[in-house]
Amino acid sequence: MDSGSIVYMHTDVLHQSEIVDILTKPETSRTSNVPPYKPKANEVYLFQTGADDWKCDQYLWINNGTKSVTIGNDVLKKHFYKIRLPGTTDKTNGRKRPVGSLQFKKTAYSLKSHKNLILVHYEGDETVYVPVGHGNSKKSDPPEYTRTAPSVLRKIEQDIRSGEKTAMDVYRESISNGSVSGEHQGVLNARNVKQVENLVRKVNEEERLSKDDIYNLLLLAYHMDGFIHEVTVFPDLNSIIALPEMISIVNQLLDVNTEDDVPFVFFYDTTFKCGDFFVSPLVFRNIIFEDRPIMPVAFLIHSRKKEKTHARFFEFVASSFPKINKTSVPFVTDREIGLVNAIRKNFPSCDVLMCWNHLIKDLKFNLQQMGADQSNTALYVSHLKDLLRSVSEAEYMTLKDELIRKWSKPVVVYFEKMEKDILTHSGKWVIDKYQNLYDPYSGITNNACESMNAVIKRLNKYRELPVDCFVLSMFYLQNYYINEVQRGLAGIGNYTLRTKFNHASIPKDEINVPKQLVKPAVIVKHVMSEIDNVRDTCSKDHVSVETESSKIEGANILPLVSETSDGTENPTMSSPIAEENVTAPSQIEGTNILPLVSDSSEGTESSSMSIKTSDKNLSQKSLAKLTVDNGQVSFIEQHKAFMVRGMQGKVYAVTLLPKETCQCPASSQCYHILAAKLYIGDTDETKPVVNLKALSKRNLKRNDKKSGRKKPRPNDGDIEILPAPDSEEAQLIEPPLAPHPRPNPVKTPAKLKTPARLNTLAPSRTPKLKTPAKLNTPSKQKALSTPKSTKRLRFADNGDSQDHQILVTGSPPPVKTPAKLKTPAKLNTPSKHPRLKTPAKLNTPKSTKRLRFTDNVDSQDQQILVTDSPPPIKKRLSMSVAQSFHDNFPNISGFQPTGLSPVFDEATKSWSEKFGSFSQKGCPTVQIHHTGKSHWVTSLQSVNDQCIYVLDSFSKTFTLTPSLDIQLAAIYGHGKKHISIKLPEVQRQPNGYDCGVYSIANLLEFCFNGGTSNFKNKTAFEPTGMREHLIKCLELGFFSKFPQSLNSCADSVKMHTRKIECSCVCGKPDILENMFGCEGKRGRVTCSKWVHQSCSNVLGDWLCDEHRSTV
Repeated sequence: MDSGSIVYMHTDVLHQSEIVDILTKPETSRTSNVPPYKPKANEVYLFQTGADDWKCDQYLWINNGTKSVTIGNDVLKKHFYKIRLPGTTDKTNGRKRPVGSLQFKKTAYSLKSHKNLILVHYEGDETVYVPVGHGNSKKSDPPEYTRTAPSVLRKIEQDIRSGEKTAMDVYRESISNGSVSGEHQGVLNARNVKQVENLVRKVNEEERLSKDDIYNLLLLAYHMDGFIHEVTVFPDLNSIIALPEMISIVNQLLDVNTEDDVPFVFFYDTTFKCGDFFVSPLVFRNIIFEDRPIMPVAFLIHSRKKEKTHARFFEFVASSFPKINKTSVPFVTDREIGLVNAIRKNFPSCDVLMCWNHLIKDLKFNLQQMGADQSNTALYVSHLKDLLRSVSEAEYMTLKDELIRKWSKPVVVYFEKMEKDILTHSGKWVIDKYQNLYDPYSGITNNACESMNAVIKRLNKYRELPVDCFVLSMFYLQNYYINEVQRGLAGIGNYTLRTKFNHASIPKDEINVPKQLVKPAVIVKHVMSEIDNVRDTCSKDHVSVETESSKIEGANILPLVSETSDGTENPTMSSPIAEENVTAPSQIEGTNILPLVSDSSEGTESSSMSIKTSDKNLSQKSLAKLTVDNGQVSFIEQHKAFMVRGMQGKVYAVTLLPKETCQCPASSQCYHILAAKLYIGDTDETKPVVNLKALSKRNLKRNDKKSGRKKPRPNDGDIEILPAPDSEEAQLIEPPLAPHPRPNPVKTPAKLKTPARLNTLAPSRTPKLKTPAKLNTPSKQKALSTPKSTKRLRFADNGDSQDHQILVTGSPPPVKTPAKLKTPAKLNTPSKHPRLKTPAKLNTPKSTKRLRFTDNVDSQDQQILVTDSPPPIKKRLSMSVAQSFHDNFPNISGFQPTGLSPVFDEATKSWSEKFGSFSQKGCPTVQIHHTGKSHWVTSLQSVNDQCIYVLDSFSKTFTLTPSLDIQLAAIYGHGKKHISIKLPEVQRQPNGYDCGVYSIANLLEFCFNGGTSNFKNKTAFEPTGMREHLIKCLELGFFSKFPQSLNSCADSVKMHTRKIECSCVCGKPDILENMFGCEGKRGRVTCSKWVHQSCSNVLGDWLCDEHRSTV
């Protein structure tokens, strides 16, 4: 008995009858459940196990064949093994095989009816065995290799797949099993950590979406529209990922007044190295909730930590959040110079605050390099903290002069290098520019990313983490935070709205729960379990089949499995494509299919019915053929190799036998190898193609292939070229002893008004979310005459957001103080509409061409039309044109004066219709609108589908302004509670001032089509001749279609849908003024009726007619 293994019997010969008797009638007391330790000859063991653990007897064996014998109704199976000895032998095919000997052998017996019993007999002389090391060991004298039991390996794989343990955790747990004897160490438990890490790599390879995660990242970019914004493969892998819903949340928070509150802050840092890439998350503080939770908004995946990589990411951030520079949002980050430069380049008005922890950590590291002991290190760190806590720069300089006298010279030299960062990015007086941001104990840190560590740490357990797995994990993580934000707004969940933002709450029925919601702790495990499903979907979507047929039309496709005359399937006559699991279409209608290759004679059956998959590596084959045709391939007989000259003039040695090799770093199927094969007439294409992942790894230099979690590789950062000491540049550089303080950044206005028509904090799919209308500043709420009860109250939209202004002139308007800033709606009133002047560089002389205009266009409007760079079409001119339309198209209603658009009155804080209002019109209807934001659009209601469309030639967000909501409700409302508006993506204007011309062009297109709309294809106007065409029409007194380019109707039109809510009985939209909700309830359900404040005629709680009658 050897530690759980029991010798069943001793014999040199084992007859078949004895074998059957033992396997059918075993003695359970002599059965073993663990493998023996180096058994001796003539020993017989009976194993009762369902695994192959019995094979791990700490010898190395070579399989010598199997044999089956039928005994009655049962089958006896025999497995023969011979002992393995050191060395290898060469076979005729060039392969090397291990050396074996029959001097010591073993035979395993099993019955088909008793598969769980294995009888093993050892024969010969066990002393012939010589210990052999692992075949992949690189040591000159490797230790003896012993095989680990398969059951142990399966247990390790299960622990790895759970995603809850690291390789070291699994290894420690395995070797901590006290029941494993010393003889079975490495057999019944893990051999070493390297073995566990190899299993981790194996599991990762199996659970990837595909073997090529870079290619699969591109697939995910198409499948997850809007989440993956950019993917760059060459020269380095870079990708930007962010959910649009999270971007919308941040844009809302940028409009919240934070002057008397905790400021809105961005945190950015490069986290651990995951696999072959770094991850840099951009996180923010959600200031409308208690505890100000930290949430990720975007991620940068990058292979190198270069400045241009971070600069491209912050270009994306600047385009996604255009209000950052206006509100001077601070960025908290570390001392990485490339990262800081990238932020300051894209956000010049924002401060970059450096983390105190990084300053202290850098100081400690350099002190250790200088040989400082622990007590001196603690003293220097305390001095640095005292300097950082200085109230002003003057106090800092005084304290520094006092402390620096006691410091060592090397410490003084290092401190002078880091002093610039303290003065401009880390001092308390710098942080105090933002109220409530400074912490008296830690100052300012960028440890806000700790909220994501539950996921990041689990991801770091995978040494070879694929980038596609990481992207899916971050997708689930952001969806989790978006769901928590919605729950917080509805008054449930972990996040609680602060009192001052209670007006931002939403009802529970407006929560839009993501389809797949996973908690952070199990995100990675969930992603791994979903890999197979996504892999199947991707493979089905990207299988391409090309048919080869000599028959032009109606050809019958050869069945994958033919049938014989008796109706049975004949596998020998099956098509080759059946082995590849590719399904060909039964027929192709309406298309002519030409043969791809026509080498065989015409009309042959093989060519007419053969099926082949699409060619791969066409570009590589083309280069190979070009190389051969140019005579760039030669064979060197003495070296048995081909010399192939590449496209850049370099010569590479290529061998085809016994293995295909090439000196280039590309892959085993590079075009050099293809050219050599083509040179000798070999066109066999059975070799596998190395994927993008393998290609990128092969091209890396040795010092670029591995690195630690945080430590970058040697070539990851930018190469800094320092000037020589005697160079001219070095003489011009004078290190500043006392750097000048940076000028104060532009401060935010004292009363920042929240844009009224922002996207909601919930995802944009929620149709009725009215949160933005509630996010008005407290000062504005006090100015309104609201009832005491604020439980059922919606605030009106004042339409005064600067962010909705569309700049239509060649240069931006002059900057004014916030107190005197007028709203766009007030600047566009018909009575006080100022003349917009073009910039000085656009004041070109008037055209000398003599034009004859209609009577309803005055001389000033003529000048607007004929100048070379005209300003936008004025209101009065549009009114004149509208009158002309009414005369030209009497069968179409609409064409009302644009001066009827409402105006926001700053005095009363309400919308005014003192110039009149639009009247309801029947179908077909068309109208030109002034949006109140220096912009013109066209609305219409067609005869064919009765839908209401708004054609906007400038907007990218396709939103409706409050003024436009009021106008559309007046024309198309007809008493509806919900008005659905469709905004097709029509042709965009090429500049900022032709919105009026495009509005007229879209209107004419509708009128000439008889009041019908057709948005299946996009109309393409000729931009260069549109204004001249309008002049000609006004000159002649009638209108014709605007000129269109030759590629008209080439592009499909994408449609956006918006809704206008008209809850009040007056039929006007909700955004007209503040609304009261009925306080009545039916059981626990609150009444859903709302009314405008002016229509309620009450100052207290308002009840609808139904609930008023029950009181």
